Amino acid sequence: MSGYRTISGVDLSSIFGPGTTSTNSGYKLPNGLDLSTIFVQKTSDTAPLTGYLLSNGLDLNTLYGPKPLTLTVMTNSFSNGTRFPTSVRAISAVDLTHIYIGGDFSASGYVAMWDGSAMTNMTNSFNNIVRTMFALDLTHVYIGGNFTTGGNYIAMWNGTAITTMTNSFNSGIYTIRAIDTTHVYVGGNFTNTGFNRIAMWNGTAMVGISNSLNGNTNTISSLDTTHIYFGGDFGNYVMSLT
Repeated sequence: MSGYRTISGVDLSSIFGPGTTSTNSGYKLPNGLDLSTIFVQKTSDTAPLTGYLLSNGLDLNTLYGPKPLTLTVMTNSFSNGTRFPTSVRAISAVDLTHIYIGGDFSASGYVAMWDGSAMTNMTNSFNNIVRTMFALDLTHVYIGGNFTTGGNYIAMWNGTAITTMTNSFNSGIYTIRAIDTTHVYVGGNFTNTGFNRIAMWNGTAMVGISNSLNGNTNTISSLDTTHIYFGGDFGNYVMSLT
């Protein structure tokens, strides 16, 4: 075969079969149409993309290729006219019309949601910074930070209101990672007995994971319930729960 791949790396042999009478590309469509009637192989290998021309000489580089991304401003203000006065610290999206945002913007309750066209307020319950958010779905948006009203450092947006999850923590939540509603992993600088900088919400209560960390947990990632990775200011800086 010709040994050509698409720009994404897909081998054309996985899509087209070898032509039996072609003098050019040697490929035909599954319906039997020989690509040599449509494409001719380029004579040089200097083109950055597929190396094919249309039979009329038009280079496929002018038709196909990665579309350049463009930075666009979502908003400079909330729908009620209140601007972000300081910084955004957390973003978590469920879809294009449910993008949850948290940070230092006290005038708007520290959290807001982008509905696809405008920023809308969610709640005025919090009294301090939102540092982390994880949206599992529209009714389970987990929020952590330094707030002590509306929730004790951690709370959940259920789609219509903020709900308190637990009053167990004695200091800030820096990171949240949810696999499902019964495996919500939480990290921060809290030092409660049984909840030493990492913990897990099981759907009804917060349970301890380990008391071995000697510094803040700043980030959590997970592959599944048996592969949870923690990073932070502690000992070896990164650990796994397996």
